[in-house]
Amino acid sequence: MSRRGCSIFLAAILLVACTGGGAKDSSVSPNPAAGGTLTVGMDGALFFGLDPQNEWSFSPWELFRCCLLRTLMSYDGTSGISGTEPKPDLAAAPPDVSTDGLTWTFHLRPDLHYGPPLQDVPITSPDIVRALLRAGDPHTANVGLSSAYLANIEGFTAYLDGKANSISGLEVPDPLTLRIHEFRPDATLPYDMALAATAPIPPSPNDPSARFGVATGHDRSSDPSKADGYGMFLVSSGPYMIEGEDAIDFSKPAAQQVPPSGFKPWSYDQGYQPTGFGRLTLVRNPSWDPASDPLRAALPDRIVIQGGNSDALSRQVAAGKLGMVFDDSPPPATLRHDLNDPSLRPLIQSIDTGNLIMADFVLTQPPFDDLAVRRAVAFALDRRHMLSAIQGGYGFGAAVLANHYAPDSSEDLLASGWDPFPGRDGAPDLAAARRAMAGSRYASGGRCADPVCDTVTVVIHNNMGSVAKGVARSLTALGIHAKVMVPEDFYATCTDQGVVRRSHIGMCVGDGWFPDYPSVGNLIVTNFGGPSVTAPYGITHMGASAADLAKLGSTVRSVPTIAPQILACNQELGARGVACWTRLDEYLVTQVMPSVPIAFARVIRISPPSIGAFSWDLANEQPALDRLAVTAP
Repeated sequence: MSRRGCSIFLAAILLVACTGGGAKDSSVSPNPAAGGTLTVGMDGALFFGLDPQNEWSFSPWELFRCCLLRTLMSYDGTSGISGTEPKPDLAAAPPDVSTDGLTWTFHLRPDLHYGPPLQDVPITSPDIVRALLRAGDPHTANVGLSSAYLANIEGFTAYLDGKANSISGLEVPDPLTLRIHEFRPDATLPYDMALAATAPIPPSPNDPSARFGVATGHDRSSDPSKADGYGMFLVSSGPYMIEGEDAIDFSKPAAQQVPPSGFKPWSYDQGYQPTGFGRLTLVRNPSWDPASDPLRAALPDRIVIQGGNSDALSRQVAAGKLGMVFDDSPPPATLRHDLNDPSLRPLIQSIDTGNLIMADFVLTQPPFDDLAVRRAVAFALDRRHMLSAIQGGYGFGAAVLANHYAPDSSEDLLASGWDPFPGRDGAPDLAAARRAMAGSRYASGGRCADPVCDTVTVVIHNNMGSVAKGVARSLTALGIHAKVMVPEDFYATCTDQGVVRRSHIGMCVGDGWFPDYPSVGNLIVTNFGGPSVTAPYGITHMGASAADLAKLGSTVRSVPTIAPQILACNQELGARGVACWTRLDEYLVTQVMPSVPIAFARVIRISPPSIGAFSWDLANEQPALDRLAVTAP
């Protein structure tokens, strides 16, 4: 993080964030002592019972990465650039890629085995095919997740839609080789192959032909009040296993199998409201060999995860019953107390993430179809003033000023310190804004003079409703006399095209994007170039065709597109790919400005004295549980 970015925060939080959290190091110290029991709270929800083809949030993804599952590619549970790069995990080396970028060949490490009770079963490439088949079945998977990240595999969508019995783009030349064929070149496949949904599923002992192996019969229903799915019977491929997993008898029919004693599932009503918090106990997997796993430290002997709501878990931490809440920032009062105590301040750990809050322009609504107007508004907004509202409203540990769309860590620091905004540290610059406005066909004398500027509506997310008056003042200074509204449902308002058209909605302030993996392409494609942008439920409508615009009833005849740039970046691998996406990020914020980047989330945890070394898993924005060294019982 640049010093300039640090200067916008409260002095106490600054000290922690910019010095790495005091005396404690942000990564594991050399040869830390292994052993002990790590007991932590978990505020996040296991909505889908720890089912890898269904869970879609950072808390369970960290449990999968650190402890329970290995995938072809994964992350090393560290912060900085290294922590955002997918590395070979089950794969013995990076994949071989064909010259046209359409065929990827992965070679698995030999002699890997599952945890008990299937410790004699080797991990092979058909097991990954089995996982991908389960990820593409509407009865067993979160199809939203699968269709978002696996649809570029040849035949996946046909299988998902029930038009094929297999995925044609998956080829298994031998038990340790998996070949994946894509529709179009896409360099993000290594990130896709790090998703828990792709983790291997062993064959069924009593029916080797069963499509989903040991997961057969453990379908996940759409009713959250039912405790079902594969998660309660999950067979480990990582350094830990669920306590009691070894007692599962997979030779019995699924309905007769007894879940492990170490997993008490979370429970919910049909509206996903919690009715009971669960508990998860992990113990070492005797099949795991550290020599074959360069990514995981596996320091604790035992990890206990206690579910609960934030307030209750915080009380348990204060009472010494929990080490920390691993997936939630501490309550503001606790953070203030520890910041003001010199003996406790070194325990505070923080990391900046790619979770972005931005102000979207509706490019189909004049005057925001004009780049000059969008740039003028971006320069006039007091983004500095919005940070505190965002921090409290979205529950961030802190809010960090965003000057472009992707975090520095995902761009290998290529744009670190770069700031295209004229106002220092997020401050408005009205003079620069009016100079930008002067270039608009809607303007006269640096102010909007067209009647369209008198009928605009601006929608503010209710998480940051306190900024509404300030936004209105900034727009008025540019001659845009907007009606500002703070609806109860921000997204329903901004994506209802009838409401957008009738109300002349031109801006939606407070849109949030939490990347599913740390690739710049993940953010850019999804927000500014993917199908969701041009679909009826998009906000900016960037990339919409003339036919799309006609369906929307817009008077605007064309909007910007970055389809050629996305195609080019998708074909670049490694450092060249990162550089390509970084250039596109800079191009977007300077030459297109479809949204105004406002803030990234800063995540904060309080590490207890019983943890002698602390490490962040930046990819999943959580403490790396396998790298937390327990020094006291």
